[in-house]
Amino acid sequence: AGCGDGNPGVLCLSSCNLGCTETGCSRTEIAQNEFLVLTFSEELDPNTVNNSSILFRTASGAEAVGEYLVTGNRVEFVPSLLVSGGQTFYGFTNGETYVMTIIGGDDSPSVVRGTSGRAFGETLRCTLESRRGIIDYDEQPPTAFLASPRRDRDVPLDSAIAVEFSELIDARSEEHTSELQSPGGSR
Repeated sequence: AGCGDGNPGVLCLSSCNLGCTETGCSRTEIAQNEFLVLTFSEELDPNTVNNSSILFRTASGAEAVGEYLVTGNRVEFVPSLLVSGGQTFYGFTNGETYVMTIIGGDDSPSVVRGTSGRAFGETLRCTLESRRGIIDYDEQPPTAFLASPRRDRDVPLDSAIAVEFSELIDARSEEHTSELQSPGGSR
């Protein structure tokens, strides 16, 4: 008897944002920075949720890079973000195909378990293609504010100015910024 049979002896996947069922996922295209949300039938033991029990791997074995956040019976896979050498990298590589595998079976050492000790029933696999680009979760343009210097005091003209943004700004956009001009001419 599996999860669909109401077997109280196993942990089941109740839902996921990919339309998961016992046989796969109805949505197979993901974004490079997409949060993947899995909801199970009971509260989870967070120590059993990791990249050995829930895997995102390419055919060559490359892993998606991210963190597993466990809250009660819910797991979120949050892709990492890295800016290096003027390039931005996300948890999923654009154009790559990943297989999401949730290990199942009580005899497996790397299996998601509920706080009751019940193991995830049967291994689930879904093929996911990272083709949707980047998701702007708040669908708003970034906002900026002056982080330093403080505006409540006089500051020297040669002060460093720090501006913070409400979201990640593509490092490549620096190529398109123009030289700042002061009221008396360029500096």
